[in-house]
Amino acid sequence: LWLDFGWFSMCFHYPVIAWSRFTAIRFPNTFRTQPRALSYAICGGCYLAALVQVLATHFQPWYVTFYFEPSNYGMLSENFEKYLTEGQSLFFCTFHIVMMLIPFFFYSWAIVLLLRKKKRGFLDRGTSTSFYKQSAAHTRVEARLIIPCICNTIVFVVGQVVITVGTGEGKWATWSVLLLFSANSAVNPILLLTFSAIIRRKFLHFLGFRPPFSTKYLSVPVYRNSTTPSPQSEHLSPRHRPVETETRLLSRSNSLVHFSTAV
Repeated sequence: LWLDFGWFSMCFHYPVIAWSRFTAIRFPNTFRTQPRALSYAICGGCYLAALVQVLATHFQPWYVTFYFEPSNYGMLSENFEKYLTEGQSLFFCTFHIVMMLIPFFFYSWAIVLLLRKKKRGFLDRGTSTSFYKQSAAHTRVEARLIIPCICNTIVFVVGQVVITVGTGEGKWATWSVLLLFSANSAVNPILLLTFSAIIRRKFLHFLGFRPPFSTKYLSVPVYRNSTTPSPQSEHLSPRHRPVETETRLLSRSNSLVHFSTAV
């Protein structure tokens, strides 16, 4: 019962993740301002739907229980013939096909939108360089976010094919099924570490790796009541000194920020 609940909830999350990537590309402002409570409610809905599905199927007369058998390197059923002929195999197959088709629909649509945005940004490059750079940067960010999700879905699809073909075909086929289960759990964090610079930086910080000391300067307009001169304008006369501020960012893991203003 618990294994089926965990499995169904994971399957329901695949379409939700695909929908979130599509929404971030198709409606970026709406997705960016989406309340956190709504995100939690959507994820909670996946677990609720999985619980309802488990309770609706687990106590049916056609349902066959699987158990782990170490000598067979995986899961065995109490009655494999009943599993194949009385509807449970068809139920799982249909459910998995639907859970695979929905993500590919959203991912395909999202990729088309990304390509259109890239083409539109290339055409607008001559009219607005800043707009082109902003659009290209947004496209690269969305591409880095969507690639891990697509790879994870592909691993899930391969796993379903192996489960359908390999269940009941011997201990090495069963071992392959368990290996894919493990790979399916590990591939998502590995892909996120590979494609997300923020997650990778946080992970390195967690391991104790500190970024090197760096200093950056930024000049922005300020009010004229500032009296501290900046290094850039000390050599100028008071008449010709620009109104500017020097912002020194001393960033280490603890992020010490000092502000000094100049006229």
